[in-house]
Parts: sequence; structure tokens; C-alpha cells
Amino acid sequence: MSTQVTINSFKNVDLEGQTLVSIPIAAHKNTKKVVSLKLSGNPMLKIPLNFFQSCTSLLNLCLSYMTLKSVPKSIYHALSLWQLNFSSNCLSTFEEASLNWNAQLQMLCLQNNWIDSLPWYFPWLRGLTTLNISNNKFRALLPVLCMLEALADLDISFNMISCLLDKIGHLPHLAWLIVVGNQIVSLPDKFRNLGTLRKMDVHWNCITALGSAVMMLGNLKQLLVDHNAVQAQSCTWAPGLPLCTDIIGCLACKALKPQQAHSITSLRLGTPMHLTHLDPCHTQLPWQPQPIGIPHLL
Repeated sequence: MSTQVTINSFKNVDLEGQTLVSIPIAAHKNTKKVVSLKLSGNPMLKIPLNFFQSCTSLLNLCLSYMTLKSVPKSIYHALSLWQLNFSSNCLSTFEEASLNWNAQLQMLCLQNNWIDSLPWYFPWLRGLTTLNISNNKFRALLPVLCMLEALADLDISFNMISCLLDKIGHLPHLAWLIVVGNQIVSLPDKFRNLGTLRKMDVHWNCITALGSAVMMLGNLKQLLVDHNAVQAQSCTWAPGLPLCTDIIGCLACKALKPQQAHSITSLRLGTPMHLTHLDPCHTQLPWQPQPIGIPHLL
């Protein structure tokens, strides 16, 4: 028995969680109007080839929570896509998506799958600005990621990555880097080349020192490093740098020795600083009521 569904807009078709096994006939008849299509939470395993061929205006496609073990081959014919969401499925590979035809794809969401490698054609996605591959099976930051020159937002959280490649410094437009819950020990020297980076979240890793490269990121506004093993003496900013306005857990030492940092004033913070928010949570530093030489601190 077919499920009766109501489509309120053929421009933004939202059919999430309707237990559909096929595309409704009404949607087939109005494919030229479809700009956004959300099919998440349906048990459908195949999408007809002719449907995507007819959706010449389709920009946004969401196929999450569908227990997909492979990418529908018909996706190859969705030539106009800007945003593609395959999150929360059972994908172990993305090779068969064959997205090398789509140089205008801007956002790709692959989080919450079983993927451990990326296709050879990834560098061809020259328009990709947002990529989320968090909560997968990656063990390394793959070189193909560092060839996505338009990439501005990268989330590789909750994988098994132990190091970041120096080539990450080849991403000239990277603004947000999220690396939560991996096994990162240190940050590469080429980080200094990420001049557009504004937010970096590396909490829940194994980092012991931030390194001089991070301190040279002149546009960095928020740095989250809590639940690491960062030593207080590694937090050294060059005087006058208009650097972080928000440092969360920069002193988050698991075993901070009193002789290493007995108070906040023992940190080597260059002056004048533009710091406005310092959160020393998850540290063993005692409260320091005296001024600490940071005039902008709120």
C-alpha cells in the first residue's frame, strides 16, 4: 500500500521521515521546480535515474538516516547540486558517487558513517567550501583534502587521526578547523600559512604544546584546546599580535606542575594583547585576583 503524502512546496520538497520506499508521483511531475529535496529517514534504497535527470534546478539534496550502504548510482546525474548530505548512514566508501563531474558542489556532509578513505577525484571538487567527515574511520588526514583550495570549513572530529599533514598549510581559505576527539599530539609548522583561520577546535586530543606556528595566526579569534596536555610555558604570543580574542582551556593541563605555572601571571603573554576571554577551566591554576597585564580581558 502506497503512503499518502502532502507536498506543500515543490521548490523545497521536504519528505523526511515519511517511510517512503519511492519518490511520490507528484514530485515526479514537478521535477523542474525542485530546488531542495530532503528524503532523510526513509527506507528507500534507490532513486530513479530519470528523476535526477529531470531535476535540472536541484541545488540541495539530503539523504541522511537512510541506512544506505552505498551511494545511489543515479546521484551521478544530479548535475546542478550545490549541497549534498549523506550523513548518518552506513557508507564505507564514497568512491562510487563519482562527483568529479560537479565542480560547483559547495557543501558535502559525510559525518557519522564508516568511511576510511576519500576518492581520487576529490581535488576536482574545486568549488567545495564546507566538508564534514567527522565520526568516521579515518586514521590520517588524507593528502587529497589539502588540495581543496576553496575549502573554508573542515570538520574531521571523532576519527583516529594522530597527526596533521604539513600540507594543510596549502588551504588558503580555511577559516574553521574542527579536530575534536582524535589522537593529535602536535600541530605542524605549516599552520603559520593558514592566514585566514578564525576558529580552531582541537579539544579532546593529546596535544602537549601549541607550537610557535599557532601563535602566528593573526586572524585566529577562537582557540579551543581544553582536555589536552598543553604545558603553560608553550602558550607564548609575540608582542603586539592581534591574535585570539577567545582562548578556551588554553591551560588545560592534565598534570600541571606547580613549579611550571603556579599562577596565571606565570604565562608568557606578550603585551599589548588583544585577548578578551581567557577560560582556564580544567587546570590546576589557583585564582589570581591581581591584574595580569591584559588590558582587554573582560
